[in-house]
Amino acid sequence: MDLYFLIGTAPYFCFLVIIFSGLLFRKLPNINQNDISFVSVVIAARNEENNISYLLKDLINQSADKNNYEVIVANDRSTDKTKKIIDQFSSENSFIKSIHIEKKHKMTPKKYALTKAIEKSKGEIILTTDADCRVPRDWINNMAQLAQNNE
Repeated sequence: MDLYFLIGTAPYFCFLVIIFSGLLFRKLPNINQNDISFVSVVIAARNEENNISYLLKDLINQSADKNNYEVIVANDRSTDKTKKIIDQFSSENSFIKSIHIEKKHKMTPKKYALTKAIEKSKGEIILTTDADCRVPRDWINNMAQLAQNNE
């Protein structure tokens, strides 16, 4: 029985060693903020009063230059305090903009909200995330660098 266990787990541990060594010795990209195109972060939100402020705080605290990105939140007919929260962040931070959708459209709601946000955006790179997500401090820089490297 021990031999079967050893034979079964040995490939698994070898696989883990390969994965971790790849992560430890990978080259990290040099991020030169002057080389990154203007970025628009678009978010569709509906009834996200419990989540949206965490994401917006994460986006405010990005390592990216605040003059090099904008955040556009499309409030999709929320019936809770989402609109009020978005408007508060928008009034305190000039790079955060809001769109308030009042009427249902033929297009699916989230798709319509994102479409409206993208139409208002001015970025060469458009990033999207959900209102209930969290993003790390270097998210915008890293995503923009990846997008530019793949052009």
